[in-house]
Amino acid sequence: LAMHKNMAELKLGFNGMTVGEVLEEAETEVSVFAKGMYKNVDLKCRIDCLLSEGEERTVIDIKTTRKGGAAPRAFIGTSKLFNYHHQEANYKRICKQAGYPITKWYWAVVETESPYSAAIYDYSNDNLIMANHELDELYEKLQGCMSTNSWPSHTPSGPVTLDLYGGAF
Repeated sequence: LAMHKNMAELKLGFNGMTVGEVLEEAETEVSVFAKGMYKNVDLKCRIDCLLSEGEERTVIDIKTTRKGGAAPRAFIGTSKLFNYHHQEANYKRICKQAGYPITKWYWAVVETESPYSAAIYDYSNDNLIMANHELDELYEKLQGCMSTNSWPSHTPSGPVTLDLYGGAF
């Protein structure tokens, strides 16, 4: 309960509403589909929280994390590890293609352990420009895999010896 309370009380920067107030008014778990978006590939996304006010659409993506994970430096690391900037850029593309462009995007981050610290973040425009360039490359790679029916992986052909104190291999 405290975890949800801390997240719900976070203030959003665009209209003074709290995350809790937005959650009361917004649609949750919204599925969006874009047919043939990239070289005849159908794409979809599922938005945690979508608030529509006229032509303005705001997404709040809710992330839970371990204790300390809501701190800015920790969330930057998690964002890079899980490519959350790619998620945001890709969802925005899909929504735009489907006729529902996203105006604002926030990440509501809440820790799962007491004192349940919470924070609200967004990414810089430069981060999202880079994410879009990287997505273009990933879509090209996907198209190549689909056209050749070849799906390379990082699965080794045999055991790999790891050195925990000297490096990766």
